[in-house]
Formats: sequence, structure tokens, C-alpha cells
Amino acid sequence: MNREISYEQAISELEQIVEKLNSGCVALDEMVTLYEQGVELADYCKELLVRYEGRMDKAIRRDGSADQGEIF
Repeated sequence: MNREISYEQAISELEQIVEKLNSGCVALDEMVTLYEQGVELADYCKELLVRYEGRMDKAIRRDGSADQGEIF
């Protein structure tokens, strides 16, 4: 993606795409375009989650008070 949006916004857009695709009222060309956008959004969400996980791991290591592998 060439724009930075929040995880929540990306999920919201992905849900809208899924609704459109499930409606059955979309032309084939638009369906393919929506599918491509959905895959791009899903990949973006995965990337964000990996980044957030890295930040959490870093904070836990820095804090040192949490048991290894346990956040809470």
C-alpha cells in the first residue's frame, strides 16, 4: 500500500470489500479489482500486526519484568 492508514481503518475497508463481494451484485471486472484490493489490505494488516508484535517484544525485553513468552 502506498498510504499509511490505521489497522482499524484497513479492517473496516476490508469488511466493506467483503460485503460488496458477498452481495453478488458486482460486475466481474469490479469483483477482480475488489479482490485485489482486499488481498492488499489483508497483507497490510498482517504487516502491521508483525510490527506491533515486534514493538511489544521490544518493550517486554526492555522492561524485563514479564516472563519470557507471557505478556500478561
